[in-house]
Amino acid sequence: MKKISRFIVLALSISLVLSLAGISFAQDDLCLGLDEDDCELYHELAEDAEVPVSSAFAMSIDTDGSIEENGNDPEEFSASFDLSGAYVIDEEAVDAAWEEFGDVDVLDVSARSFLDLFRGTLEGFDAELELDYAFPQELGVPPIGPFNLWLVDGVGYVDFTPFSMFDPSLTGVNGINIFDLVEVPLQNVEMGDLLEGLEDAADFSMDDMLGTDMGDDANPFESFMPADISEDDIASFATMERLDDETVDGVDVAVFVTTIDLAAAMEVDAIVSQAYLGAVQSDLPEEISEEEFGEALAEALAGSVITVTEKIDTETAINMQTVVEINMTLDIAPIAAAMDEQEEGSLVFNMTVDFSRSDVNAVDAIELPENAQEIPVEALLGGF
Repeated sequence: MKKISRFIVLALSISLVLSLAGISFAQDDLCLGLDEDDCELYHELAEDAEVPVSSAFAMSIDTDGSIEENGNDPEEFSASFDLSGAYVIDEEAVDAAWEEFGDVDVLDVSARSFLDLFRGTLEGFDAELELDYAFPQELGVPPIGPFNLWLVDGVGYVDFTPFSMFDPSLTGVNGINIFDLVEVPLQNVEMGDLLEGLEDAADFSMDDMLGTDMGDDANPFESFMPADISEDDIASFATMERLDDETVDGVDVAVFVTTIDLAAAMEVDAIVSQAYLGAVQSDLPEEISEEEFGEALAEALAGSVITVTEKIDTETAINMQTVVEINMTLDIAPIAAAMDEQEEGSLVFNMTVDFSRSDVNAVDAIELPENAQEIPVEALLGGF
């Protein structure tokens, strides 16, 4: 079971790698099977895409699967999350926050000023969220949802009523301004001094960690990004098609579907290299070469696919709904054989993420419940 558990992490890491690769090819003029007109439309919509200033939304995440080892009865698992809510962006407030911050050097500005930037930004972003979930009883996660949260004028609120089963005094909607809580101790600290102190305390270099000089113009996160993948590589494992138009929340949308063949992706050197690195860090024996690992993984993932369905308003280019489906079967035998072992078994993992919008640019404001109250930071700090 320990070996299979390692490969669960590996399988999910592969999904992440491919999702990041998707970001890179979505920005190119790749057609991947679309005819010329549909390809042109898709990339025009991608280029014109915008974030609505307000919207209601709903997202569901459903997972299930099984782990089977050496002929034993499969161990099944499942979980689900449901989120819904709305947000409103005050564009003038957000722009004002950034304008006030100006072109100052981030490392020289005081930490309090840095916090003021985020305070001003958050004060221009109000939202409400309801989270519910369902886990198998054997995991011991109590069904105490749904949880209701709000962010209004930079103050985060939580409805504590679901926790009253543990403590009857935990009721009502209460909120606190997190920035007020942390800004006083940092008032006279500069970000550069703060990072220097962290480096001294933890014995690390921020420049080395990010792989670049904090002061240069290079992308500090470049070392974390997936390697470049050629158009031919992408075409070897990804295809696109346009389905019949649909309607989402009364809006006519064009429907595009991208399908990623995971086994075929494991024949792309850049992707195999990242998967191999992750496997070595998860105790894959180093005597197994990257090529051997890639071949075993391609065989192990035969038939596994990721499908992304995008439903886009052709008038505004706003993505009204995105559905991501992962259907993965990881056969342990080919990987075990590469390790000169006889282990058999499989991991079956399915996930569906469905995100949709409604009331686009039509949500006027986020309303707090009548009993909501903000708790002064001073009350938590004992008058500090």
